[in-house]
Amino acid sequence: MERAVIAVAGDADRVLAAALADLGPVLAELRGSVLVVGGLMQRIWLELRPVESISPRSTADIDLGIDRQRLRLTATSERVGPLLTERGYIPLAGEDGFRFEKALEQGSMIVDLLVAKGASRDEPPILEKGIATLAAPGLAYA
Repeated sequence: MERAVIAVAGDADRVLAAALADLGPVLAELRGSVLVVGGLMQRIWLELRPVESISPRSTADIDLGIDRQRLRLTATSERVGPLLTERGYIPLAGEDGFRFEKALEQGSMIVDLLVAKGASRDEPPILEKGIATLAAPGLAYA
């Protein structure tokens, strides 16, 4: 297995590195039922397998793909939200209800919660009680 070494190149990278360390207990608790997806994974992939016309870029958020079925989440259960709030992440309101934010020493970090398309019959998709989220079409394949 290749080991990626990603350079911490600026403020966004410092916030991201701190946020990943801070989220360690949440990721450990959800192990096997959560994937880090989105821009962060795109960056790591491009660092490992460079593409001439695409530059790796820093992201200002961490996208977490949640497996509702494996966690047995329903519209009345609560598991992911409480794990994040216990770590000091604050849920954002309204249309951004799938987003949590925390002010770290290095800067503010956003965590987005996503589910696989078709993971919920509710519209918008429901992650768990109080968290309407976004469906990520490729997540079911990941």
